[in-house]
Formats: sequence, structure tokens, C-alpha cells
Amino acid sequence: MGELARDSGLHARHSRRRMMAMLSLEQRRAHNRERNTRWRAKHVERKREQANRWYAANKAQAKASTARWQQANPEKVNAKAARWRALHPGASSRWSQVNPEKAAAKSQRWRDAHPERAKEIARKSCEKNRDNIRARQNKRRADNIDAARAADRVSKRRRYERCPEVILANRKRWRDANLERLKPIEAASRLRNAVGQKALYKKWASANQDKRRAHEMARRARKHAAFVEKVNPVVVFDRDRGMCGICREPVDRNEKWHIDHVVPLSKGGQHSYANVQLSHATCNCKKHDKFVAA
Repeated sequence: MGELARDSGLHARHSRRRMMAMLSLEQRRAHNRERNTRWRAKHVERKREQANRWYAANKAQAKASTARWQQANPEKVNAKAARWRALHPGASSRWSQVNPEKAAAKSQRWRDAHPERAKEIARKSCEKNRDNIRARQNKRRADNIDAARAADRVSKRRRYERCPEVILANRKRWRDANLERLKPIEAASRLRNAVGQKALYKKWASANQDKRRAHEMARRARKHAAFVEKVNPVVVFDRDRGMCGICREPVDRNEKWHIDHVVPLSKGGQHSYANVQLSHATCNCKKHDKFVAA
């Protein structure tokens, strides 16, 4: 009986070999694939154990092979991922919550590989959730107001260092367009910070003598409801070649000197280049608000 079974097994193998020899290469490959598929369907657990043992012994080779296949078949990879997500809704979110660092690194790799698509997705998301995003930002700022103000100061300082001319021009344009709105705000701020405002002005005045003179002259002119032109004391000094317009003596730039109004503001004179002259501080004080003949 054993010999008969052995003979029939040999006969079956010889018959299979003869049949395979008559097939073409493609047919033999198709036949072997079908045969392997039947075997795997019949021995699922055994095949899984074999695969696990091979993977444990060849992890690096398996990962490299998987990476090559994924690069060569991106459509199949995406389709497989879509099927998996459809079968396991919410699993990706749960994994991200459990592994936040890995999820962030994975997202960053994808954004680096697809920058344009990432920007488009972010733009659409912002447009769709604008109100929710703004509400979250406002709540986060309210919960961390001190840190938010400190960050704002740092950001503003950096922007100013990068392009001070643009920042100053924008501020002036906004201020000119909102003068009425600013007046009560600035008045209240001066009342709240009177001591600090005086200290700041004193420090600024000591570092900007020429600008302080111009500012005070313009203020006095406005007080007398006179015509006001922006007069730079340095320009007047250079124009008059350092000569006092009252005593006709030279003026030392390093000593205290004044800009005198030829026709005093109290007598209806204008605050303009045409009505100002260089003078010694003592000469201007002696003259006060009188006319002096040239």
C-alpha cells in the first residue's frame, strides 16, 4: 500500500513536470501564482507565521523593499490608505493623539515634500474656519495676555528694525487719518502717565536739541494762531552763516543759541523761514517781543 502511494505521488509529480514543460514562461508564472494563492488561502495561519519569522530576521531588507514599492506605486499606496481609513474611521486621529511627536514629524515631512499643495490646503482651511480660528486666537490671547503683549512688542521691534521708513510712513498716514479719534485717547494717556511722559520728554529733548527748538517754536506759533511752517533750526543756522541777526556777531554752534522771529508771534508774525533769523540766546531774551531795526 505504501509503495503504491509512493508510485502514484511520483507519477503525479512527473505528470506535472511534463505539463509545465509544455507551457510558456508566462503561463508557468500564472500557474505558479494561482497555485501559491490557493496554498495561502488554505494555510493562512501558517503563511502568517512564516512571514512574521522572515520579517523578524530581515527587518531592514523588508523596510527597504516596502519603501521601493511605495515609491514605484504611489496610486496603489493612496488607494490602500483610503480603503483603510474608510474601514477604520477616527483611527488616524487617535494615533495622532497618542503619538503627537511622530504625527508632527510626519506632517512636516509631507509639507516639505508638497509645499504648494500644503499652502493651498492651509488657505482653504483658513477661509472655511475663519470665525473659529479668530475665536480661538482671541481666547488664547485673553488667557495669556502678558505673554501676548510681550510677543507683540518683540514683533513690532523686529519689524521696525527691518524697515523703519515704511513703518513710520504707515504710522503717520494712519495718524493723519484718525486725528479726532486719537485726541481723547492721547489726552487720557497723558493723564495716566504724567510723570513718565515728562521723564521721556526730558530725555528726548536732551538728545535732540534742534528738534526740541523747532517743536517749541511751532507750539508757540500755534498758540498765537499764526501761520506755521516746519522750520529746521540747523537749516536756519547754515542759511545765516552763523551770524546773529540782532547784534551781527558770530554765534558759536556749541553754545546755547536761539531762532528769533523778526516780527514777533504776538504781533502777528508767521512761523516761517522768511520770518526767522539766528540769534544769541541773550540777544533774543533782551529783544523779547519788540521790533529791532535791521
